[in-house]
Amino acid sequence: MTPTLPLPLAALRSPLTLCALLMSSGCDFINSASELTFGEPDVPALTQEMLYPSVNELTGINEESEVVPGLPTNLSESTMAHLVGALGAQGECAQVVDLDGLSSNIRYAYFELSACTEDERCADTCPDDFYGLNARVQLEMLVLESKKAQELTQLLSEDSADAITQIRLQIKELLFFQGEPEARVSTNHNIEQFELWLGAPDVEPVQLLAPEDLDRISRTAARSEGREFERYEIPRNSAVAQTLISDILGGRDVILSVDLRFRIPREALYTMDISPAGVSQVIQPEIVVNAIKAATSSL
Repeated sequence: MTPTLPLPLAALRSPLTLCALLMSSGCDFINSASELTFGEPDVPALTQEMLYPSVNELTGINEESEVVPGLPTNLSESTMAHLVGALGAQGECAQVVDLDGLSSNIRYAYFELSACTEDERCADTCPDDFYGLNARVQLEMLVLESKKAQELTQLLSEDSADAITQIRLQIKELLFFQGEPEARVSTNHNIEQFELWLGAPDVEPVQLLAPEDLDRISRTAARSEGREFERYEIPRNSAVAQTLISDILGGRDVILSVDLRFRIPREALYTMDISPAGVSQVIQPEIVVNAIKAATSSL
């Protein structure tokens, strides 16, 4: 694992100071400190809780609407199974709803779902031989403001992209949940075919997480006690990583899109509430810089 040094960003702004620091303690220190990780507090964590839209937003049905067969008159008691039934009764298969009430670093967010039943009208929106809900949550967020990016570029020149060796994400929480905050429970065990894709403006996204990662992240977070969490590197040669590096070196806002894709099988729908429920995440971006290349590129 790449070592993380307790050095503030401000302490590394002078290339000559950095060179002296590296050279003063001999080769062993140079080898151990050749890579520096910039994360917390220089790069803010991406913390967001996204509640699923209400029954009214997803179906247009409210307490005063004509009763739909199979849907409770008290919509607060509705489950995902009731939602599938309501959509089917209205002859609908898919919905896309904007998510509101998010933090200021979120540019946009939406929730998309497809009700997958034996209804042939829904075949084009559902995977083959799958019955339940096929869903995704997508958001675009500001990872690093231009001011912070410009602080980091004081260590680097614009032609020193190779000094940034990694951009990775330390995932501290990735939780599908239901219930009020004081009685919240995880529904991760009901999630199938989970995937997390990352993108950047005008480039193809890359898949960062696969189904097995959701359980791994949950288990690691439960026992970490604030120390080590699962880390995932954005492939260095991907268009996403190259765009992020270019924006950092250019001192521009660094934008990342996160696309969570998942399925809820039919047998789990009756145990999952629509509201209050959603997904929360705490993701710490980390920028790994080769200290020697950073120093020499700035001389």
